[in-house]
Parts: sequence; structure tokens; C-alpha cells
Amino acid sequence: MSRENVEIIRRFAACMNRRDVSQLLELCDRNVVYHPRAGTGAASGAEVSDAYVFVYKLRDGLVVEGREYRTRNQALQAVELTEQDARAGS
Repeated sequence: MSRENVEIIRRFAACMNRRDVSQLLELCDRNVVYHPRAGTGAASGAEVSDAYVFVYKLRDGLVVEGREYRTRNQALQAVELTEQDARAGS
């Protein structure tokens, strides 16, 4: 993924309170981004973690569309890629 697109997505993610960005995959006009989340339960103290995968569309240095998926496979299917395609492209 281009350095410029990484910075655009990082700035956008920070605005959405999603500071961690990893496993970036750039396609023609879409970017598949994995956002891991972790924290500690306020009452229980239990450690929790989760992740979401977003498909972002960028235009002129801005995120113009974002779709959220629960799994990487769902996001890849949305952009018509398989896991094998994604590995080959990264």
C-alpha cells in the first residue's frame, strides 16, 4: 500500500477512535484494513480483544466510503478476492 494511502487511513482511523491499523491490502480503488481492538473490562478486569475489518474507498486524499465486516474473509468476499489472492497481493 502506498505510504500516502496508509497515512490517509491512519488519520481517518484515529478520528473514528480506531488507533491500531494493521494488515493493509491495497486494491485498485479499495483498501482492506484490519483494526484490532483490546481492552480491560471496567467492572470485571477481564481482558478482552476483538477486531473489525474495513474496506475503504479513497478519492483525492479522503476516505469517501467505508464498509465494516466482522471477518477478513467477509471483507475479501466483498471485494471479490479469496484469501489466496490476498496473500499473493500483499
